[in-house]
Amino acid sequence: MRENAVEYGANHVFHHEGLKTYQLALQVNHYIASWRFVDRLPRSDFRRIDEAATSIVLNIAEGNGRFAHLDHSRFLDIANQATTKAAARLEISAIRGSVTLGEADKLVSLLVQIDNMTAKLASVWKKKN
Repeated sequence: MRENAVEYGANHVFHHEGLKTYQLALQVNHYIASWRFVDRLPRSDFRRIDEAATSIVLNIAEGNGRFAHLDHSRFLDIANQATTKAAARLEISAIRGSVTLGEADKLVSLLVQIDNMTAKLASVWKKKN
């Protein structure tokens, strides 16, 4: 499974910028960084969600820059694990009332898409080895 860079546009400097998984991860980070979201979360909860969301973006980019199949797969696995952490922390924040269920659901639905994509891509790279 490969993503086609032409499909997403040729105005990108780095190849990972054209990946749908990367763009979805950036959307998650953009929403988390919005002032309305930040202001309602306790600082420690925000920090943990932000770290997981940032890890997703960085590991997708880092993995895409690797040429060894196992390296590529390993970074995608880390991004996948961070996706699970971010979703769980968002759900905990919703239970605690720091964010609304609607906000959590919106972000979790994006994270589910990222989770599915990173898991599939990681398994493809593992099979190539």
